[in-house]
This record gives sequence, C-alpha cells and structure tokens, in this order.
Amino acid sequence: EFPETEETDTLISLHDAEAAAQRPVVDPLVQVYMGVDVARFGDDATSIYCRSDDAVIHRENHHKEDTMQTTGRVMVLINHYGTMGRKVYVGIDDSGLGGAVTDRLKELKKQQAFRAEIYGISNGEAPTKNSLFSNYGTELWHRMKDGIKTLALPPDSKKLIMQLCTRKFVILSAGKIALEKKQDMKARRLESPDEADALALTYAFPERAKHSSTGFYIG
Repeated sequence: EFPETEETDTLISLHDAEAAAQRPVVDPLVQVYMGVDVARFGDDATSIYCRSDDAVIHRENHHKEDTMQTTGRVMVLINHYGTMGRKVYVGIDDSGLGGAVTDRLKELKKQQAFRAEIYGISNGEAPTKNSLFSNYGTELWHRMKDGIKTLALPPDSKKLIMQLCTRKFVILSAGKIALEKKQDMKARRLESPDEADALALTYAFPERAKHSSTGFYIG
C-alpha cells in the first residue's frame, strides 16, 4: 500500500507519481528511449521501459531469466520500433550483470543485426553536468524527478509508483545528494526499485555518449 503521508526525505513525491498515472498515454511516434535494468536468478526483476517523449509506451518485467534471454527481448523491441522507422536508444545498467547484455548487443550491432544506439551506463560514474550529485545514477533519478511532472504512465502503475515515491535521498558531508542504497531500502522491507531504475535509464538520452574507464556514460 502507498504510504499514508509523504516523508520529506523521499526524492519523488507521491502526488507527482500518481498524477503521471492519470495522464493519457499517447504515443508521439518519435524516437524511443529504452532503459534496461538487468537481474538474473534472484528475487529482483529484469525491467525494460520504453519512453517516447513524455509517454511510457511499453514496459515489461521478467524473473529468473539469463542475460541472453534479456538480450533477445531487447532485440525484439529494437526491431519492433525500428521497422516503424523510429530511432532507438538503449541504455543498459552496466554496473553488474548488464555488462553481458551490453556486450552482446554491441556485437550484434557490428554484425548489422539491427540499427540502434547501445550504451552501457554505470550508475556509479561521476555526474556529467552537476556537481550537486554524488554519482550519475543520482543525477538520472533527479532528471526523472523533473520529467515525471509531465510524464504519462500506464494507469496500472501501482508497483512503479511505490518504487518511485519510497526511495529516499541523503545529503553527504561534502554537500552532495546521494540516493538511498538498495540494501538500505531492503532493510526497510522495501523491494528493489527495478522498474524505477529502468525508467530512470531512459533519461540518459539523447545526449552524446562519452567513453569512461569502466564503460560508457552519457554526457
């Protein structure tokens, strides 16, 4: 159930998240930004979100699938939107198991299996534009916080809304903003914010990809 009152240290307000689910989802038929948060055989889910402009036009969640199954699911979506003549940008959380998905998709792209832009995104990288944030993942969540004010979510978004409006933030001693760690959320008996993380990854675009020492981040 949703919290009865909003806590002041949560990053995204319940009001904003619920308002997003009240807006009609109209596909603008322009470029597609896909976020892929990869899990494997634990309790967490692999989540894939597709956003076009201010509308979430597709989402799916899967449990206990290996990385090649996830790669195949992303390929299906790339080809679906690609056959419509739409530009597709794919951002994969490269911090853990997602690296295998990123590598395989880049290999397939070299073989000209599809046309899409593929980026491995490390949430732990330095923020790209604003020294206010502790890392890139926090920056993406703040972009999502701003974006959700005009975003349209599918009406059956209860699970996503819960994840969006229960993740807290802290101010570090250096004055930077940091997201609550997932293990701390689980200590509060909250599930991993897999869907919210996938949606946040869609806010990495359409910026220019820069190479870093550990992968790709968007800047």
